[in-house]
Amino acid sequence: MATKAPPNPTRLKLARPLFGPSHPKGPSVGPDVVSVKRATARGFPDIFPWADFDQVYNGRLEKAWRVIQAKHDIVPASGQYGTLSHDLLRHKRRQGYPLEWSFDAIAINLMQAKWEAIHDPPPSPEEFIKATMVDYMRRGLQAAVLWRYSQQRPMRNLGRNPDLSEYSDCSGGVTGVFYWARMVTGLLVPDPNGRTFDGIGNTTSLWANNSGRRVTSGMYGVGDLALYWAHNGHVSMCMEPGGSGSSVWWSNGSDRAPNTMSLNSRSDLRGVVRPKLLT
Repeated sequence: MATKAPPNPTRLKLARPLFGPSHPKGPSVGPDVVSVKRATARGFPDIFPWADFDQVYNGRLEKAWRVIQAKHDIVPASGQYGTLSHDLLRHKRRQGYPLEWSFDAIAINLMQAKWEAIHDPPPSPEEFIKATMVDYMRRGLQAAVLWRYSQQRPMRNLGRNPDLSEYSDCSGGVTGVFYWARMVTGLLVPDPNGRTFDGIGNTTSLWANNSGRRVTSGMYGVGDLALYWAHNGHVSMCMEPGGSGSSVWWSNGSDRAPNTMSLNSRSDLRGVVRPKLLT
């Protein structure tokens, strides 16, 4: 049986420069400090012996890196950990174990996680709104046994936790999704009925307010509304994006709903619209 090769850290990115207590910006604190401590102890155990490592760039680590930097002609030998020190350490083998690297899998993961936390761009406002909508719809599906169908107006479900019992119909359900996104994100998500979330609205107002925003590309995104003709109308909401056959739609049209449906599971589709997510 083949032995799994150890992870290769030679292209591991440094999340940020790290500073010890003697530096004005120090001491650095975080999981990336643990990463460097682990790798230093594996690569230079005679200078920095293994210990229980916390997240603080302490004086012991700073002193060790002064010694390491001086031995490897890294100038200045200040004990701070920057790109030159990182390049040395990520190419260093574990002392006494020539097939292993100083950065083990745990150290690599800690550094990568910090890099992603710093450098990955935050979601856009629309992405934040859509993620909040999807979270609400999924939680509603899980609590469907508690939901009851009700056409009462004003709507009684706006702002209500989807994990709890709710009383709403199809249009009240999708309006509730928009209201929840507004409440959770703090962004100005508008009422898809063209009102002020006063609890009034139905499939007629959803169509009238959004008929000028029809989706004709055949590709649908979270928050899109599919409106149907029969039985005084019905509306479902896109929960998973895709084409007409791959997208998933959230529907709250009966007791013990919501549930999911495909776009063309009914033959009376009137059209798909894309309400504004931000005013």
